[in-house]
Amino acid sequence: MFLRKLVKRRGIILARDSDYILELLTEYGMVMQEQIEEGWQIASESNGKLDIIDALEQLGYLDPEQLLMMLASQYGMEVIDLKNYLIPEAVIESLTPDIVNQYRVIPVMKHDDSITVATADPSDVETIDSLRYLLGCDVDVVAASEESINKIIDKIMLSTQKVLNISLMNSLKKKS
Repeated sequence: MFLRKLVKRRGIILARDSDYILELLTEYGMVMQEQIEEGWQIASESNGKLDIIDALEQLGYLDPEQLLMMLASQYGMEVIDLKNYLIPEAVIESLTPDIVNQYRVIPVMKHDDSITVATADPSDVETIDSLRYLLGCDVDVVAASEESINKIIDKIMLSTQKVLNISLMNSLKKKS
């Protein structure tokens, strides 16, 4: 049974299929049954703040980078390191800050009628489908760490806020 679960992390809702991910983690030998049981205990004591995957990470049984690599492999995605990846300004501007912030994706490449975005959640097929619909083009996906995606999103949002502040200041000056 595939149970689709919404997980709230840092105010962001991510799609997760915990049962499927646990099955994969067990198959790959990344966690043991005793660790999963301990993780469920921590998750249940968190009053909904943690899901089982977060609990296993918090306990130190699961490395987020290894989880990302395993999930990316399972979903046929490449993993890229955004820390060492230069994204052209024109590519960054191909998605609005609202879309970047809402879907937690970073545009990394654009070619003709296709865009490649980086996501921290390779299992979130709904986001990719939504992006295809919204953008009206092919959307390819690569995986990247949540930390690196969040840093870039913060920069994009900060940059957008600065532009808005400058625009506001200029319009206020014109009115005076």
